Amino acid sequence: MSVKKISEAILGVGVDDTTIDLFESQYPVPTGVSYNSYVILDEKTAILDTVDNRATEPWLANLTEALAGRKPDYLVVSHMEPDHGANIARLAALYPEMQVVGNAKTFLYMDQFFGADAVAKERRVVVKDGESLSLGTHTLTFVLAPMVHWPEVMVSYESSEKVLFSADGFGRFGAVARFDENADWASEARRYYLNIVGKYGPQVQALLKKAAALDIATICPLHGPVLTGDLSKYLNYYDLWSSYKAEEPEKILVASASIHGHTRAAAHTMAKKLRAKGAKVVEMDLTRTDVSYAVTEAFRCGRIVLACATYDGFLFPPMENLLAKSFLCGVRFSLSEQIVLLHSFSFSGIMLFVVADQGTVLVPQGNHVDITDMLWIVVGIDDVMVCISGKPVHHLADGFHRMGVVAGQKAFAQQGGSAVFAVIHHSGRVHVNDDVVQIADDHRFAVLVDDAFEIRIQIHFVILLKYLGYLIILIL
Repeated sequence: MSVKKISEAILGVGVDDTTIDLFESQYPVPTGVSYNSYVILDEKTAILDTVDNRATEPWLANLTEALAGRKPDYLVVSHMEPDHGANIARLAALYPEMQVVGNAKTFLYMDQFFGADAVAKERRVVVKDGESLSLGTHTLTFVLAPMVHWPEVMVSYESSEKVLFSADGFGRFGAVARFDENADWASEARRYYLNIVGKYGPQVQALLKKAAALDIATICPLHGPVLTGDLSKYLNYYDLWSSYKAEEPEKILVASASIHGHTRAAAHTMAKKLRAKGAKVVEMDLTRTDVSYAVTEAFRCGRIVLACATYDGFLFPPMENLLAKSFLCGVRFSLSEQIVLLHSFSFSGIMLFVVADQGTVLVPQGNHVDITDMLWIVVGIDDVMVCISGKPVHHLADGFHRMGVVAGQKAFAQQGGSAVFAVIHHSGRVHVNDDVVQIADDHRFAVLVDDAFEIRIQIHFVILLKYLGYLIILIL
């Protein structure tokens, strides 16, 4: 990827990385990835972002060609993540008179990454939301975009050519040189967004509202091709994805995690039955499919069937991985209308149940179910998180037991919420009768809500520790 002419004054100096196999050490990128960087040539010269250390030398070569002997006046830092900010200190040392432009959080992270001496205080231009920097005939206006997808992120709008430098927004997996302009941009843009930025839908919505006030003709992201022409389709995709609406509501994802193939066969039978009824079905074997593709389909499809075997007294890890990753990425599941659970086990004595939006209980009514070890499932997230510890938590329950689990969930359903349930009950008993689930033994349900029955829970890490027959879930 050599210097790319975006306009007479704006040049692309980014680099394609075709040797990388896993982006962020987790996402397969069979066609590589690009690290984009831009130069604006005017009375003053600005460089917008650097690149990953993997691409330093070819980037410096592109930059030298684009500058053609000029010395840059500014380096604008949109995002400090190492795939874009790795060469900040090196560039600052190479051009000691160059000033570095960022917001307050930009320089906080810069000090942490490179040390306070990498960019001296007098070289820093600290900008706030809405402030501008004139380069001559070109003017950059800075729009803060916190948590899209890091706290310090900002985008830059150049008004004379109507160009939005969008940081990681509108990025895409894949090397630019391998991108066919007539190809499906959305395929790898969708997987990139939903896995990396998907958790931050409200923040993306806020940025889209700011962008709606701008007259944009070109979008220059930090990954993937420069976007021109009719931009509405790209903006519509981002609006849809960040709103947590199913892109194809009529489509059904059937995802299975099978040890010896039997649960997979059951899932395939389910898929065939659905197709026989005219449904559009996507099947995924989670033991053979990278979770990033499965998460993407979980967002995309309007209905989901999850089929899983138990393994060592828990969910088979490929399914656990999908559920955990989907939760962290912000997938919203409506339990009663969107989820079907197929569960198989042999000797474990474990049974999974779900209390759904409209009071549906996936345990036969009138039955007593002895639980020898635990009940646990995570199937959705909206505004309510139910979790359990080994100690009574009456002060958090706030009447939840008195209503009964299902009745309580009906109350939450009236607020438009679905729930995530993580249930542990050692040697207890579940009784299902008349749409009420009663838990024998002591109180171990806790529901975390505020006065409006809403809560935003950020789960950063889940440690699972089984000791003396108890499973402890620590939510940090």
